[in-house]
Amino acid sequence: MRIRKVNTTSENQIVMYLITSDEFLGRIVKIYSDTLFRTELAQVVSEWCVEYYREYKVAPKSYIHDIFLEYKETSRNEGLIKLLPTFLEQVEKTLDDAAANLDYMLEYAERHFNQVVLKKHVDYMKDLVDNKHFIKADEERLNFTPVRLTAAEGIDPFNDFTYIENAFAESFEPLIKYPGDFGALFNPLFVRDGFVSFLAPPKSGKSFMLYDVAIRAIEQGRKVALFEVGDMSQNQSLRRLSTRITGLPLMTKKGATYRIPRTLEKLEGIEVSDITHLDIEIEDDEILVDKEIPISVVKSKIDSFWTKYKKDSQFKMVCHPSDTVSVLDIHTQLIEWEAEGFMPDVIIIDYADILRPSTTRLDYRNQINDTWKKLRSLSTERHALVVTATQTNSDGFDSSTQHKGSVSEDKRKLAHVTGMIGINQNDDEKEVGIVRYNSVVVREDHFITAKCVRCTQCLALARPVMQSIF
Repeated sequence: MRIRKVNTTSENQIVMYLITSDEFLGRIVKIYSDTLFRTELAQVVSEWCVEYYREYKVAPKSYIHDIFLEYKETSRNEGLIKLLPTFLEQVEKTLDDAAANLDYMLEYAERHFNQVVLKKHVDYMKDLVDNKHFIKADEERLNFTPVRLTAAEGIDPFNDFTYIENAFAESFEPLIKYPGDFGALFNPLFVRDGFVSFLAPPKSGKSFMLYDVAIRAIEQGRKVALFEVGDMSQNQSLRRLSTRITGLPLMTKKGATYRIPRTLEKLEGIEVSDITHLDIEIEDDEILVDKEIPISVVKSKIDSFWTKYKKDSQFKMVCHPSDTVSVLDIHTQLIEWEAEGFMPDVIIIDYADILRPSTTRLDYRNQINDTWKKLRSLSTERHALVVTATQTNSDGFDSSTQHKGSVSEDKRKLAHVTGMIGINQNDDEKEVGIVRYNSVVVREDHFITAKCVRCTQCLALARPVMQSIF
């Protein structure tokens, strides 16, 4: 006898959204049948949710416990009664994160329902064939109707304004928010469905910036997937992450010093020359690293960090050598994590230029364009924010401020991103701990390339953005 393993994680994920999200449940009600689910738990709880919605027009949320208690009083299904309390405890942890990624969850549910329905349909047709009912089997072959939850079949936004409301509500709410003037300029880029790239010469802080985005996303309750595709080894990546999380100079040698900026102020009445830090005043502290930091201290600080943020956040990281991973490989990894219940809000790739091409049938420039097109598709298909980086060409080495002409290899990169942020720093600025960020291109807003936000940084602590000022 062949035993088929059933993946219950995907069904449980769908049912959790039914319990917690009004809009998700409202969409499911229109096509609902308990035959869309494989497991008894999912069939029973989904039916509770649908009945509740039809009565009250909202998802049951915490009232699911009351529904369970009523079920417990009347049901003789002891096996299910034993399973439900553990499941409902998981639901309790997700109540504050209801439908954080509604569009992707609808697509996820649609795929799952179609797998279930198609499997049942194929089994039924096989039974007909095995019993020599060939005409009926042929009729059933033509009668299969897939489940539709997403907008691929068309929408009517003028008669159902909720589509337009959702479009604006989702697009303008940043997944990651930076403070200060840096946030004022760039927070609108860090949205769901966004594709953002940093642009800088080699060794100019691109990876520091990507890791900073990752940690800030975790601190703000987002699920983050970090793909290190060759710029650093796993140990190097973990040292940098640990430095950023702990706030300790773990990458600074004993006996060396580093500076921590404390304040950044703009001075009035100062004419700015080519040296762009003369009109600001920085106060900082010089710190001597006089002893080795025990690994027990590092562990304690990381444990404290994760204890604080793990309720709302999830984080997965994978490291590969350079030129061994393509965008399609990343997509496959995300599907595997999805089966485990992990669906990231933010996908960070360090960095796009060293991804392996997805095809060798194109010439070099078109391979690059194909990679960036696929990265853009990754952001829209997963309804996530994708953040990466790219190096400048030779012009970018000499430019005081990065611009469209600084993009290396293929200018079509600019067409695929929703935003590109330049990282700018000359030797004088590096000396005083200043870095400038500017908008190279922004898809959905007016921007001025020459307008820079100046930031203090402390790379010894893996902090590329601290105070910021225009």
